[in-house]
Amino acid sequence: MPFSPNSLFIHRGDTVMWSNQDTANHSVVALGFNSGTIWPQGASHGSASYSHTFDRQGTFIYVDRLHPYMGGVIYVDVPVSQRELVSTTGSSFIKVNVEMPQNAAYENNYGPFFIPANTQVISGTIVTWTNKDYVAHTATSGDGISFDTKTILPAESVSLTFKNKGTFPYFCKIHPWMMGSVTVS
Repeated sequence: MPFSPNSLFIHRGDTVMWSNQDTANHSVVALGFNSGTIWPQGASHGSASYSHTFDRQGTFIYVDRLHPYMGGVIYVDVPVSQRELVSTTGSSFIKVNVEMPQNAAYENNYGPFFIPANTQVISGTIVTWTNKDYVAHTATSGDGISFDTKTILPAESVSLTFKNKGTFPYFCKIHPWMMGSVTVS
């Protein structure tokens, strides 16, 4: 099971705790925090939970480095326009755009690296990444297998169709601290 919930909307100063209810080890890693190993409940090796207090505004996409197909997003006092794009149509031929904004890799220390940071779509949706930055970027799934746009040069776009259901955290291979996610239902 992925993280539940995989999206949170909180305020600066709030603390989030991840608790491992699984029988396998997990981790929570984002720009600004790293849990190390979160052990299963009852394990004698270490803690079965990890807490982090968010003292900065921003969009924090996190992944489990031990299981990189697992991830989520935490919005800390982020404007609604930069949160999530949710597909509301029943059509399987919808097109959704994700922007790589100007200076995404350098000036936006805690995002948004991709706008929207988390995209929720139905199976069959075409997602297009458009690079509006001055440098090249990629959108590569956390597992490195599910999808990879390859290099997207400035002013170019790449589209992919999402058929499999699940949450797909992704990052820029050139700037690996840039993270986003696509949730397919």
